[in-house]
Amino acid sequence: MTLTNEQIDELERLALDATPGPWKVDALQIGARFNIELPDGSEAIAMTQQLAGDRLNEKRGANADFIAAANPLTVRALINQLRAAQAGVN
Repeated sequence: MTLTNEQIDELERLALDATPGPWKVDALQIGARFNIELPDGSEAIAMTQQLAGDRLNEKRGANADFIAAANPLTVRALINQLRAAQAGVN
């Protein structure tokens, strides 16, 4: 998959509008193992729901970990690296 400049710009806009990262899953370790929060637990970013058929919550946990890792700070860093690499090629 190749992203267009418009898609990259939109992803950057979304990252700028979102709560800044980093994010963490269950920051206060209170058993909310699928909730994404700021590292100090002061703000909830997202809470997941049970997925149909995911009785052991394997995908739910993996999804929460991924979303927390793909926070706006990380996405913007990736965009900056991508643009720098593109500039070096052009």
